[in-house]
Amino acid sequence: MDAGYRDVLSAWTQFHYTLMKYFQIISFDISFKVRQLGRHICHYFPIYFNYLQRIRFILYGYYATNLRKLCLYFVLNCFVIIWNVAEYFSHPKVQVYSRNPGKLDDTNANTLICHVSGFHPPDITITLLKDGKEIADASQSDLAFESGWQFHLTKHVPFTPKKGEVYTCKVRHMQTTKDYTWEPDM
Repeated sequence: MDAGYRDVLSAWTQFHYTLMKYFQIISFDISFKVRQLGRHICHYFPIYFNYLQRIRFILYGYYATNLRKLCLYFVLNCFVIIWNVAEYFSHPKVQVYSRNPGKLDDTNANTLICHVSGFHPPDITITLLKDGKEIADASQSDLAFESGWQFHLTKHVPFTPKKGEVYTCKVRHMQTTKDYTWEPDM
């Protein structure tokens, strides 16, 4: 064997050995951080637990041997996660009611309430309308969530209903907008 080839082979072997040692150190460091991150993610986002199991398998069993396949597998899993998040999309359930039984032409002030619940993700806008125009001074509760990451939100405004007036709660969730009309005596 020629001396030039021996040097190239020796350099390649040394490079390969150094690379494998580097990946072992990185693998240990990453696996520790993934475990720490995994605890937080599983606690706050339980729907991602299966994906963490897949990532843990990759890091422990597959990491040092085939980096190219690892990258491809990781990218594909990211697409799967994004695709499956769409399964957790839930439309809002809307209730429009008044605090006291709704009577038209009543002189007593009342409160119009629009309660929206059971939606995910939390990208939502609630607008209270009187005859198609937004009612000023409406108050909104803080966005809150229940178990399973289903959110709920309430918006209310004082009002005195009159005959012929139409009160509507307009809800925009993601790109979908729907109107819900208040019915007196509900």
